[in-house]
Amino acid sequence: MNTPVLLFDFEGTLLDPKATLKAFLFLQWQSHLDELLHIPAKQYVHTVIEALEYSGDSPTMAFRKAYLRVMDELKLSPILASSLEQDHQRHRWEFPRLYPNCINLLRDLTQVARLGLLSNGSESEHIQALEKSGIREYFSEIFVTDAVSEQKPASTLFSKALVRFGVEPHDVTMIGDSLEEDVLPARSLGMHSLLFLPSNRPRPLQLHSSDCVSSLMDLPHDLRNFLQVPAG
Repeated sequence: MNTPVLLFDFEGTLLDPKATLKAFLFLQWQSHLDELLHIPAKQYVHTVIEALEYSGDSPTMAFRKAYLRVMDELKLSPILASSLEQDHQRHRWEFPRLYPNCINLLRDLTQVARLGLLSNGSESEHIQALEKSGIREYFSEIFVTDAVSEQKPASTLFSKALVRFGVEPHDVTMIGDSLEEDVLPARSLGMHSLLFLPSNRPRPLQLHSSDCVSSLMDLPHDLRNFLQVPAG
């Protein structure tokens, strides 16, 4: 029997995007203190995050609009707003914050499974964030879309993971926070999957409660049902 393979998405599954953004924005405020001193740090952070929460655009466009809104509401110069946006594009994951119990979970899972990271984005950016957050060592393989021609939900990365690990689809479980990009493409190839739903996000109607997990602390129990991984 092959050793089970667990594939994890990164942002929104292991990386807590809101906590990471807050950490970045506080440090951004500090690094631009000469220009932002007249604005309390908490107000600056709240204004950017609130602007993002009302945007349905792609991440890049969402941040562009958010900083334009910040410029308008906090009376910043257009040059400064553009500089802040570019600063975010370059350094957004320099201060990664993981979900609680993430490191302990990954360490324990490496005793019973091989772990891979499967995510959209920049490979160098992901590796830097993994190293800074202290979890790079737990992943034997990393699959990021800038190394191939297609992004998730295309099956390219999933198929590449099967070949690299040398396993059949039924030996693999994909864990991610997106129904469309993680769960459904994995299932289309015959893999198991779990949808990560933190912060009380509603469960998609097409999934059973056993197909979802709301906390990384609950993951060992749910994985036991898929891959005979001992809980606790």
